[in-house]
Amino acid sequence: MHQRHQNRAGVAFSLLAYASFAFSLVYLVGFLVNFHALPVTVDRGPAGAAWLAAAIDFLLIAAFGIQHSVMARRSFKKRWVRYVPASLERSVYVLVSSIVTLLLCLAWRPLPDIVWSVVAIPTNYLAWAAFGIGLAVLIAASFQIDHWELLGLRQAWNALRGTSGKDTEFTLRGFYRFVRHPIYVGWLLLFWITPEMSVGHLVLAAGMTVYTLVAIRFEERDLVHEHGPQYLEYRQRVPALVPRPMGNRRAAARSRSMCILPVIVCIGAALGTARSWAGEAAERFTVTIDGRERTAYIVAPAAVAEPHRLVLMLHGAGGNADRIRRFTAFGLEQQAEAGDWVVAYPEGIDGTWNDCRKATPYPARRLGVNDVGFLTALTNTLRARYGIAAADVFVAGFSNGGQMAIRLAVEQPGVIGGIVVVAAQLPAPEDSVCAARIPAIRSMWINGSEDPFIPPGGGPSVGPDGSDLGAVLPLAATIRAFAEAGTAVTATPARTLPEFDGDRSTRVVRSDWTAGGGVYLRQYVLHGSGHVVPQRETELPSIAGHGAGDIDFGEVVAGFVNAGSPGLRAGRGLARSAELSE
Repeated sequence: MHQRHQNRAGVAFSLLAYASFAFSLVYLVGFLVNFHALPVTVDRGPAGAAWLAAAIDFLLIAAFGIQHSVMARRSFKKRWVRYVPASLERSVYVLVSSIVTLLLCLAWRPLPDIVWSVVAIPTNYLAWAAFGIGLAVLIAASFQIDHWELLGLRQAWNALRGTSGKDTEFTLRGFYRFVRHPIYVGWLLLFWITPEMSVGHLVLAAGMTVYTLVAIRFEERDLVHEHGPQYLEYRQRVPALVPRPMGNRRAAARSRSMCILPVIVCIGAALGTARSWAGEAAERFTVTIDGRERTAYIVAPAAVAEPHRLVLMLHGAGGNADRIRRFTAFGLEQQAEAGDWVVAYPEGIDGTWNDCRKATPYPARRLGVNDVGFLTALTNTLRARYGIAAADVFVAGFSNGGQMAIRLAVEQPGVIGGIVVVAAQLPAPEDSVCAARIPAIRSMWINGSEDPFIPPGGGPSVGPDGSDLGAVLPLAATIRAFAEAGTAVTATPARTLPEFDGDRSTRVVRSDWTAGGGVYLRQYVLHGSGHVVPQRETELPSIAGHGAGDIDFGEVVAGFVNAGSPGLRAGRGLARSAELSE
């Protein structure tokens, strides 16, 4: 009876180990695709010195490889079963491996500089499709041998039933007819296939490739010991990772070339669609505020000797500098070269900003990060560096970044000359930590009429994961509050802009409020569009709603900042504030 209770406990333990495997695999996939709800992903996490991040990452990869390889060896198992029942040996391995995998994900330190980035939508979709195929191959291949034995469940169940497991059969089903290690093929595809390859992601992919090659060598030694000449003949006939249709050497070489060619094409396509306007690299720039080192990436066209305008672009929640560069199709950088601009891409804490909203669950809000102080210090430092006047500084932001631009304008209006807000509105007074008075400052607003997250009519707003972000004022009330803050501001008739992208289901309406001989406030309503940055080359994921290609973000920002006049300067007759009201 005691032994039966032990065996039942063994089955429960094996189920726990299996659940841990499933959870760690799902978590790893989220980690690799930079799922926004995770605390750390391959490209988003605690900031720090690059050398320290690289050292930590190498140690994590080494720990992963050593644990997975050593605990799977026959010699280790012989010693291990002295302390662990043989029926649970595999389950213990699965549980420890799952813990080590989660540790790698949680302790990872990103190296976010970009190696390649796919802008073209078809190539982006192809990359994600290949990633999904890799995951499917990994899972399917495990069932083509014995999934339940591989993960320890069968052994515990056999112990409960009092039956001995049958000897492991040598099988050639499914993918195993073409490659000897299809599970590793799927595994490598998970790490290498991505539309955006950062330095840290590349380090992880390379480390996992080294682990795989080493693991194959040791694993095959055990398989030869277990199956003898049968496996030796199989190894001569079937390749390890890259399938070949024929057995002779010339055909094998030709087959390998054909298999490698798509990889080269995919990497070439990624590199070909990755863009940095005019070949300019982004300079990493740091500012220390409240003892915390903060990062921004600066793009200053080499041909511009004395830039006369500074534009800061703030990413949305879960983003970073490179992503917002791509989401805006590098449009600001195009304008930078044409208009003598410097463009700065500051980065939030864990991809988030501490904006005016009380309810956001973002790390920057939870930690009480002084983002206003960071952006103020960054602006003042860059102004001094390039000799740019405060009136020629504009802060643009998308989503959470747009909300942060609003907060900076409300709390530090004298530091900048204007804001450009995309997919954001004023929070309702009861859900705001900011003052309820709006300063006299130039602003431009771009909002989709079908925004699924920030309702144009006001009310509760939500994140892509359904999280509560608090209530916002109606878009009309937001526009009125900023327009009425100026002196002698006059509304001009709205006009529908010409159709550009061939999509008749969307249209753009522009409205202007003028003062002092120039545009004080400009609004673009993207009718039929969602939570998007309007531009003509790529678009946000479909969850954000329909895209908007009738206007281009970089062009409309340039049009707005150039539509001012000498009279439209902060502190020059535009100092009156207005109460937030419906």
